[in-house]
Formats: sequence, structure tokens, C-alpha cells
Amino acid sequence: MTEVAGILLAAGGSARLGRPKQLLPVAPGEALVRRAARTLGASRCRRVIAVVGAFEAQVRAALAGLEIDVVATPDWRRGLGSSLAVGVEAALAQPCDGFLVTLADQPRVDAAVLAAVLDAFDASEHGLAACAYPDGPGVPAAFARRHGKSLMALRGRDQGAREWLRQRRAEVRTAAVGDSLADIDTPFDYERLEDNPSTNLSRQGRVQEKAEWPQGD
Repeated sequence: MTEVAGILLAAGGSARLGRPKQLLPVAPGEALVRRAARTLGASRCRRVIAVVGAFEAQVRAALAGLEIDVVATPDWRRGLGSSLAVGVEAALAQPCDGFLVTLADQPRVDAAVLAAVLDAFDASEHGLAACAYPDGPGVPAAFARRHGKSLMALRGRDQGAREWLRQRRAEVRTAAVGDSLADIDTPFDYERLEDNPSTNLSRQGRVQEKAEWPQGD
């Protein structure tokens, strides 16, 4: 069984949502980013790294008390590639066979989803495994250590793991995980997931006024 590090990408500015998606409540007293970090921590990843950027102080506070490493990217405005590169660099600073990349805005991703990806990774000939989307592979996804340099080359580009994987889709072993991959980009996305009992989201997020939302820095 391979040893992997977990990378949680949580640095985005949430421009389309209009407020920090990382801080959306998903249960009383628990923000979306904290649930994602706990889920990753409950997997077989040997360590967890959260990459933060926008709303850094508030996101760090939401993660307080968890046994994870938090690293910041000053270049979060330059796109997903910069956040991914920072996370990969931190993962490869310690011994590991590879790393599992997840996002902070997919509340239905649970331990079973991550286990399916890691099982596919263990069986992959090319050291690449990802969730199966209708249009190709995507995150959560696992990468062998040898792919780190190529992924770090995405720094400064608005291209993340999904595009990188789809350029190599013939080499990616995929895991079918059903409808667990819905993400939150807009207010409609959040309300739709709130209204779905299978997501188990708190409805308290609707009472927070915009004036209370922290601003990205």
C-alpha cells in the first residue's frame, strides 16, 4: 500500500459566490473547509496540508485544532495552478509515494470517495487516479511523487489538476463515485445542496448578512 500526503486546496476568492465558500456552514459550528479537512484527515493520508490564500486569517481559524499543516500562497489570485504548486511542494518536502488532491467546496466528498480514489491509485500503472466525471477525470485525484515537478510547473497559471489530468486521460485510472462530486460556486449551488437531505448541510448560512462576510486580502 502506498503512502500518500493529502492536499486540500482552500485558497480561492469565491468571486462567483460573493462570500467565502470556505466558511459556509455545513453543520452547527463547522465550516465547509473544516469538514473537508476532517474528511481528508480521516483517510489513510499520512499527513494533511491545507493551502490557504483569500480570507487567510478566517480560514486558519476555521481549521484551528486539527492535526494538519496550513501553508499560504500569496499568489492565489493568479489561479489554481499556484495553489496546487504550493501544496505539492509542501507534500514533497517529506517522504511520501504520492499525494491526494481535494477541494474545499465539494461537501458530498466523504471517506468512501477518497478510499475509492486511493484504491484506484494503488492499482494504477502510471501513478495517476482520479474521480470519473462525465467529461473526463478530475479531483479528488491522486498522483505519484514523480508527477510533482510537472504539477509545480503550473504555478502562475489558471490551470489546475483537472486540466492536467485530462491532457493525460489515457494514463489515468478512474474511480466511479456517483453523484458525490457536486461543488459550490454560486449561491444557487449552495441552496441546491442545502435542500438535498443527502448532503446534510446546515441551513444557518442563509441568515448571515453580506455585511458580515470577511473580505479577501
